[in-house]
Amino acid sequence: MVLLGIFFALLAGVSPADSLDRRLEEARLRLEMLSNRDSDAREVLLALHEHLAAAREYYNELVLREAGFTMSIDEINGRWMLEDSARAILEKGLSDYLVYLYSQRSRVSQALLFSRGGVQTLVRRRVYLDHLARRAASQIELLTQSSDSLARYRDSLETLRVGVHTLRIEMEELQERIYREEESQAMLRLSLRDEIAAAAESASALETQRRELSALVADLRATSPGTDGVSPVLLQPGGDSFFDRMRGGIPWPGRGSVVRQFGVERDPVYGTETVCDGVSVATAPEEAVRALARGAVVFSREFMSLGRMIVLDHRDGWFSIYGHLGNLRVARGDSVSQGGILGTAGPLPGGRPGYYLEMRRGAEPVDPVQYLEPGP
Repeated sequence: MVLLGIFFALLAGVSPADSLDRRLEEARLRLEMLSNRDSDAREVLLALHEHLAAAREYYNELVLREAGFTMSIDEINGRWMLEDSARAILEKGLSDYLVYLYSQRSRVSQALLFSRGGVQTLVRRRVYLDHLARRAASQIELLTQSSDSLARYRDSLETLRVGVHTLRIEMEELQERIYREEESQAMLRLSLRDEIAAAAESASALETQRRELSALVADLRATSPGTDGVSPVLLQPGGDSFFDRMRGGIPWPGRGSVVRQFGVERDPVYGTETVCDGVSVATAPEEAVRALARGAVVFSREFMSLGRMIVLDHRDGWFSIYGHLGNLRVARGDSVSQGGILGTAGPLPGGRPGYYLEMRRGAEPVDPVQYLEPGP
């Protein structure tokens, strides 16, 4: 774990403050970046609201214009039907007159022709009827022209109505796109708020770690001037070390089952990857946790996210770390033998009883399963 890397940097006399400060600065920069993105998303959302309001106003205007064109077209259709009916009546009357006129040409009586004023009467009658026919024909022509004009005007209005209807449909689609974009931006803001909260929590946790680390550094400096015989320089183990010689045959600190393996673990749901420098073992409640090998206790108290923790220096370049303990049976500076009880199993993350085990060859973590007996 990163925190234990910091701890071993402290044992080696190297200050990890720069690394932690860098991580804290990165967390703060990410928080600032997320806040800026949230602000940008808010501006986009406000702009979308304005566009939607304008789109709705224009859409309502198009609805009124389309309704107006439809009413005008209906009115023109009514006028056209009236004029067409009048023209049909006149055409029928004119047709009837022409039929009458031609049917009567051969039926003029001799008495009318030879009576006093008979010819003049006949001529006046014909002239008057011709006058009425011409007026009817003229009215028919005017009604035809008016109907044609109304039809052209109606066609123009229909073209305008179709254009407005098309625009209205496009505005409906535009509003729908704006709705979807609004929903997308709203979801983005919700996601950003979650990320901002997580980033703020991370920054707060890092700040807490920085304060605890400062206190740990002060404590180590105050209690480490050689009195317990621990060198501030990490030794590099040789091939004849206890752990190398006993590889694969060292008893586990406590009986149980491994619930978290060494190395990279991928979350099956979220796809995130986490790195673990040790293993977590679930055990029975109050299971005794024992030392892997003889060594000196260089740390025995609470340590950040690992809870109650003990670190053994095995004096040959190897260290073993026991975390999440329920209680501590040894103190800093004590010497322990192989199998000596260090404490009891405590709560693992999630609440079940167990312990965390880590082995380091110098400053580098190794997989404990490769060095211990098969099965805990």
